[in-house]
Amino acid sequence: MANTEDQTAPHTTSHTKAEGDRSLTIGSEHVNVHTVTNKVLEDIDFLRDRIIMIENQKVPNSLILNTYKKMLESREAVLGWLEEHEVICSVNSVTTTTKDDSTKRAG
Repeated sequence: MANTEDQTAPHTTSHTKAEGDRSLTIGSEHVNVHTVTNKVLEDIDFLRDRIIMIENQKVPNSLILNTYKKMLESREAVLGWLEEHEVICSVNSVTTTTKDDSTKRAG
């Protein structure tokens, strides 16, 4: 019987309560939740800054501006997915949730 499970869909796993031990399984790779969340937040900050900079130019490049806006939308969707699946608690306060609903602020 063929395996119909989508191997590219992200799956969350949590074997311990320690934030540093939480991981996401993406395909066959395990990635640290804290690292992924920080990278996504850094990308969002960078893209927002670039969008503002481009919009304030005398002659904004609409192709680059639209590309950055799409990239920002994508990163925000990833962050929303992490929040929705309780991998993190809040977009505004990078926080992780463990199975017992306790939270630990990422620092």
